[in-house]
Amino acid sequence: MKNEMTLEEIKTLTKAGKPVYWVNKGYVVSYTKFPSGKEQWLVVCEANDSAVGLADAEGNLIGKGEGFFTPEPDELILGEVEVFTSFQPWTYGEHSGEIVTYSCGEWHINWNDSELPENHAEIEEMIINAQTENTETL
Repeated sequence: MKNEMTLEEIKTLTKAGKPVYWVNKGYVVSYTKFPSGKEQWLVVCEANDSAVGLADAEGNLIGKGEGFFTPEPDELILGEVEVFTSFQPWTYGEHSGEIVTYSCGEWHINWNDSELPENHAEIEEMIINAQTENTETL
């Protein structure tokens, strides 16, 4: 998740139809282009439909520009085939990372460690087995 964005980045992503949030996913950046050609940028609170301008008259982002972010990608698109993925954090002793699950049922382990431990294959197998057992009980 990107957490420091410029006004131009926010506008480009929003115009492209990508979601941009402020502070949490309850505050979404909204873009409207009127028939006159005028553009309006708002941060909308979805809980109560209130809104505030994205930037002041001088072009300074609200909240000093802090807290704007885009969500992590939920899917990868390869050619015409969609491969949906999910990410789940894991910890084993002093090691950590995330489990990447693909829609085809394939699993991949990402490690946060700079060097893999010697027994990394055993750890990966335990993590995947535990994840598979948890998934089957849902």
